[in-house]
Amino acid sequence: MNNVYPLETTRLELPPLASRARVTSASEGETRAWFDEHDRHHQTAWYLDFHILDPIDTWMQPYFMDFQTVTSPAYRSEPRYRQFENHCYFCYTVSGRGGLATPRGVHEILPGQGFLMEIRDPGSWYFYPKDGCEPWRFLGFNFRGVESHVAVRGLVEKHGAVYTPPANSEAIQRLLMMESTGYRSVDMSAVDGSRMVFELLMLLAESVQIQNALDTAMNYLTRETLRLINTEAGSRFTVEALAHQLGVSREHLSRVFQSKIGRSLRDIIQLHRMRHACYLLKETKLPLKVIADRVGYANSANFSRSFQQFFQMTPSEFRTRGSRKALLSVQVPGE
Repeated sequence: MNNVYPLETTRLELPPLASRARVTSASEGETRAWFDEHDRHHQTAWYLDFHILDPIDTWMQPYFMDFQTVTSPAYRSEPRYRQFENHCYFCYTVSGRGGLATPRGVHEILPGQGFLMEIRDPGSWYFYPKDGCEPWRFLGFNFRGVESHVAVRGLVEKHGAVYTPPANSEAIQRLLMMESTGYRSVDMSAVDGSRMVFELLMLLAESVQIQNALDTAMNYLTRETLRLINTEAGSRFTVEALAHQLGVSREHLSRVFQSKIGRSLRDIIQLHRMRHACYLLKETKLPLKVIADRVGYANSANFSRSFQQFFQMTPSEFRTRGSRKALLSVQVPGE
């Protein structure tokens, strides 16, 4: 999943969405001075220039690639200094982490993730996080052509700027395998160049569909887990029993549940057991041994110990002087 934070969580001075149209270009002199300062905060390991044979202006065409390492929070690509350029950009994190600010929020770009943008977009910029503790190493793939701008604009408007393409995909591996030393130029036909860009953009679009399918499956698994827990027999369930019932591994179920609910599955099972125990203690005259069995404990001693840790009183004390409000204080997701 992509990590997205609201704009207020960063100290970056971002132009608000309503004022994007008012972002103006820096002068040529200001831009040159900014690039000189900018170059002090990153290292370019290599640079690859694409020489397209018989180019067609409207087609998608690769422009250049580079590999950079950034270690300073002073590194940031500000919109007003990019207005002299007119191409599209895909940045892919190899190690460390970077940041991307867009009108939708501030995104953390982790290894295996990348972002897509039109380089002149006045509302987006990328940067090294203020709390960064390791170098951000990333591959930058620049491409141009009218079709490129149309495709990138459509993808970003529909799916956002951040993507997690499969690392072993052919398009990503092709980019990584172009690693060079120093500066060099490579000849490429217009057809091959257009295919290279198109396949990358198709991969990014497909990665969103894959992620959406995974999210749907995870949501279903979480809903079914909560439904089972909140049935009459829910108190008897263990993580292992739930996983078996749902046909998945215990590890997978625990991981999905934690990511969707924000609490461990064991915690939620415990909450349900304690709430059901409160109900049985107050509304029935069942002995503790029977209640312990009904809420999934092997014996009354284990049940009493867990109950006391949870409510700071024994089950017997709760039965005689506990409040029914305890039932309301134990909230179980999905109810």
